[in-house]
Amino acid sequence: MSKAKPFKIPKRAVWEAYKRVKANRGAAGVDRQSLKAFGQDLENNLYKIWNRMCSGSYFPSSVLRVEIPNDGSKHLSNCRRVVSKSEERALPKDQ
Repeated sequence: MSKAKPFKIPKRAVWEAYKRVKANRGAAGVDRQSLKAFGQDLENNLYKIWNRMCSGSYFPSSVLRVEIPNDGSKHLSNCRRVVSKSEERALPKDQ
């Protein structure tokens, strides 16, 4: 088993990442947690993201596959969790 690699991420980076997700009005993912629900315990949720990423226990989660109508046809799209979107935006660009 490979050892998890911790990231050196300032708490502020996690907050900024969440703000970008919120500005994009991110949809709920496979866990069905909305931005509104995530925001009800925002401080604790952001801390958990930061802690997982800094401790090396961060692993990307599964996604929700949805059909999107498009000019009479449909295409498949992946909806990530609000948490996952925030985590991925907080990652340093060189990771």
